[in-house]
Amino acid sequence: MTQNTVITVCARAGSKGVLGKNIRPLAGKPLILHTLETAKSWGQGPIYISTDSQEIADVAIQSGFPVPRLRDSNLAGDTIGKTPVIYDALLQAEKEFKTHFDFVLDLDVTSPLRNVEDIEGCVQTLKQNPQYDVVLSVCEARRNPYFNMVESTPDGRVALCKTGNFHTRQSAPKVYDLNASIYVYRRSFFETGDPNKSCIGPKTGIYIMPSSRSWDIDHEEDLFIMEALMKYNLSRMDMVSAVEP
Repeated sequence: MTQNTVITVCARAGSKGVLGKNIRPLAGKPLILHTLETAKSWGQGPIYISTDSQEIADVAIQSGFPVPRLRDSNLAGDTIGKTPVIYDALLQAEKEFKTHFDFVLDLDVTSPLRNVEDIEGCVQTLKQNPQYDVVLSVCEARRNPYFNMVESTPDGRVALCKTGNFHTRQSAPKVYDLNASIYVYRRSFFETGDPNKSCIGPKTGIYIMPSSRSWDIDHEEDLFIMEALMKYNLSRMDMVSAVEP
């Protein structure tokens, strides 16, 4: 698997929640570089950057990560789903690297807390389970729709999102948050003729990550929380290293 996997990093311009978030400073460097550097550290496939922004491309190039071309305009903007963008990146990468790729590892720029072990775990989950055509990273959800999540009903009341006879959160079925961090696809996932195919389906598997590495940037305050989590994760790594023989 290590010789036929391409790593895609997709970063579009025009974020509305956090302006220019893909290159906003985080812990002393543009956000996109955290993901690119982790991808490089994993080191088991070439990196292909897909962006519609020359500014984002320049940041990557100045840090030693080539951007062969800008994404076509028909794949730009916030109305385009991610599946066609990743498939286009796969096809463009094959032209660039003159290689046929059987696997795509896509890393989301706005979830930079993942580490190399998370990536390898997600990749191995797909590799070891031929019944899956995609594996997504998740974390355990803090709320459970069977126990402490409600929704509005048409008559103006509220009700539990999912019904079941559960009296504690621990007794309810386990649920997970998609942490928008790591996606690993078999090539066959994209070759179904459906350009907007959802990554969640009957052949989807999950890889569970710790919640401390699962934060996603959607709002300004998320940047401050992310910095704190980075320091927390580093301090935990230092503690583990100190007790290891």
